[in-house]
Amino acid sequence: MNLEDKASNVGHWSWRIGQPLIYWSGEVFRIHGLPPEAANLSVERALQLVHPDDVATVRQVLRQAMENDAGFSYTARIRRPDGSERWILNQGHCQRDDKGQAYELVGVLRDITEEPLASTGETVVGERSATESTELEVMTPAAMDLIARSLSEILVIDAATHKIRLASRGARRNLGYTPNELEDLTPVDLKPEFSPTDFEQLLAPLLNGSLESLKYETLLSRKDGSIYDVELLLEAMLGETPPILLAHVQDVSGRKNFEREKQASSEEAQNRLLDLQAAHRALETQSHNLSSLADELAVARDAAEGANRAKSEFLATVSHEIRTPMNGVIGMAGLLLDSELDSEQRQHAKSIQSCGEALLGIINDILDFSKIEAGKLDFEVTDLDFFAVVESCLDLMAGRAHAKGLDLAAYISPSVPVNLQGDPGRLRQILLNLLSNAIKFTEKWGVWIEVDVVHQNDQSARLRVRVSDCGIGISEEVQNRLFNRFIQADASTSRRFGGTGLGLAISKQLVTLMDGDIGVESNLGEGSTFWFTFKLETGQTPDGGESDEARLTSLLMGRRALIVEHNHVTRRSLKKQLSAFGMTVSAVPAMDDALDILAAVDSKEGAFDVAFIDQLQPVDSVAVAGLLKDTGPHADLKMVLLSPLVAGGASMPAHDLGFDTELVKPLRPTRVLDVLKRLYGLVAQEQAADSAAAAVPRQDRQYRILLVEDNHVNQLLAVSILSKAGHRVDVAGNGLEAIEAVRSRPYDLLLMDMQMPELDGLQATRRIRAMSGPLAEIPIIAMTANAMKGDKERCLQSGMNDYLSKPIDRNDLFAKIAHWMSEPETGVAQIEDGMDPASDGRTATETDVVLGDLLKSLGELETN
Repeated sequence: MNLEDKASNVGHWSWRIGQPLIYWSGEVFRIHGLPPEAANLSVERALQLVHPDDVATVRQVLRQAMENDAGFSYTARIRRPDGSERWILNQGHCQRDDKGQAYELVGVLRDITEEPLASTGETVVGERSATESTELEVMTPAAMDLIARSLSEILVIDAATHKIRLASRGARRNLGYTPNELEDLTPVDLKPEFSPTDFEQLLAPLLNGSLESLKYETLLSRKDGSIYDVELLLEAMLGETPPILLAHVQDVSGRKNFEREKQASSEEAQNRLLDLQAAHRALETQSHNLSSLADELAVARDAAEGANRAKSEFLATVSHEIRTPMNGVIGMAGLLLDSELDSEQRQHAKSIQSCGEALLGIINDILDFSKIEAGKLDFEVTDLDFFAVVESCLDLMAGRAHAKGLDLAAYISPSVPVNLQGDPGRLRQILLNLLSNAIKFTEKWGVWIEVDVVHQNDQSARLRVRVSDCGIGISEEVQNRLFNRFIQADASTSRRFGGTGLGLAISKQLVTLMDGDIGVESNLGEGSTFWFTFKLETGQTPDGGESDEARLTSLLMGRRALIVEHNHVTRRSLKKQLSAFGMTVSAVPAMDDALDILAAVDSKEGAFDVAFIDQLQPVDSVAVAGLLKDTGPHADLKMVLLSPLVAGGASMPAHDLGFDTELVKPLRPTRVLDVLKRLYGLVAQEQAADSAAAAVPRQDRQYRILLVEDNHVNQLLAVSILSKAGHRVDVAGNGLEAIEAVRSRPYDLLLMDMQMPELDGLQATRRIRAMSGPLAEIPIIAMTANAMKGDKERCLQSGMNDYLSKPIDRNDLFAKIAHWMSEPETGVAQIEDGMDPASDGRTATETDVVLGDLLKSLGELETN
């Protein structure tokens, strides 16, 4: 190409509009007197080479070519670096995209200094002058080669035969033909709807000179048969022999498709407008109907609000009316169980107590579910110790588990923070529900809890709790609906396991409100694992030095422990807790396995440091203790007796059996920690003894208490409980009697019911608070069956100091009394540890009277 350019004194160039650089072929550089290495020439530098007198003309010609969609031709002078001047002829055209936007100028440039045209200095844009027609109408070999190599779509057509003489590279690529294939074709072949006659008529104005060029849009067919939109610019070069046609082809498929889509969109928009107008008319009709409906809905809303109020009042009434006798049933049954009863009487009393607690559970479930549905369930946010929450649940469920021969155990990851804030009561409610279900559906081995951290940052922690059992398992079908309301895993007609089916639904709602989730993993016959996650805020980190856990971990790291426990639930949980302190743990189910392990140790370095031995192993415990001490290098082995719940108490029995201390089941993490601290001297034995006797507070004072209660059974129950603790109790049947009693004699404390005849507890409290002197300051504790949302607040607003809901928990009752009398908190269970139930001063005749009163009250309930 460069050789032909040089021979013909013609070069070619192109400029992508808007770009800083212009492309010149080597011959263009030669014409300008520049070396080829001057590539990457800027547009401004190219214009600087134009004679100053011609620069404005050149700029105007190129601008008009871009604006008017026309070809251009001009002569101008250029200045070479050596100072000489040359005349050039520059011819070309502007290329446009499918939207008609100019994007590139291309052209050919020739040195015409020695030719006559140079003296004219004529410039043509879009039309040819007579003086330059000869130059424009002659296609030199160089120009033909330039066309062949061009990326633009250009066709050179013989005007006589209509055959294509030459096609540019861009045209060949878009049409899909090779050069040889195109030589046998005519434009009619590329445009099938045209006939030769049609084509001749189209070309006639060009060939007779009446038109310089012809521009129109049409369709062309590619070799593969696809059709595309083009814009054609036809020019005739009559100086050729025979004359030729130059066809500039521009693919405008994109623009035409856009226009067609725009047209279709416009039609669609018009149709949509018509649809919207119709819809608007329909909406006007509906608006009128909705206005009428709104009036009807307002009436329905008022009715619904009234129904909600009626429902709330109904629930409050039902709760009160059921809790009042339940307080008597459960409380009196508890008193009976504390007295001397024969086996049949004790069994009857236990049945009464169990039925009462079951009914109370149903009431609580229904009330909680009602509160959740109404969006009125409140959450307390306070500092909480999650270890204490878990362990309190273990203690509450320990009796039920032991009665079925099951072990309870818990493992809490050391990563669980101690500075959490949340609602301990609601967490305890969820955990107790899952534990209760697990124990209910499990007949062997036991139930265990695992707690770990899912995610933690400076502001919050997300925990996961898993409650696993060895029970009957749950089918996949039941799992899919298990957390719906009123659903039970056992739906048989016998309803062997009982329950409302609300517990899991309530737990799910509570977990959701704590930004968590709940689920179950289970297979029939293989047990179940219920899990839930929840998010708690973190408070301030407790101040202080190194924690007991950290000191114990550094002390126990690398030490060896042996566990001999028949129950895999306890064995697994204890192993995880000891391993968390860095100990190397061996755990076996039977003593024979333990002896084999101990016998295999032949050096002091490999000896075990501590052994946890299950008391229920079928061997003599004293003999075992002595045997282990005498087994090779294990003379310094520390030994812990794992005692079942019934064996709990002082540590002396363990010492008598040859053990260093005792660990009472269920295995609470803090109990395990205390035992290890005692064994390794981090705390004195008597300080951390795991015995109930160490926790018994002093009961130095008895108080004079006024019980304000209208129900006869509840009067009898409260008097019995308080009198047994040494307090003197007077009874008032309503608020008026209470006011007279307070005026007549001094009392240390009042226990006040809410709903009573003649004058209720709220009004009575207000009148007492309005009295003068010390009478107005008497501590008053609400003791009521009103347990709905807002009842506690109503009591406190009336002037009461505290609140207890029925049925009354004796531990809570004594704790409240101790608090308001400024004594250490006292619980009935602790008081009873110091008493002999057989010597409570009650005779067999008195017991029969109490039982008779209780049965009479139950009969009255049935009658009513």
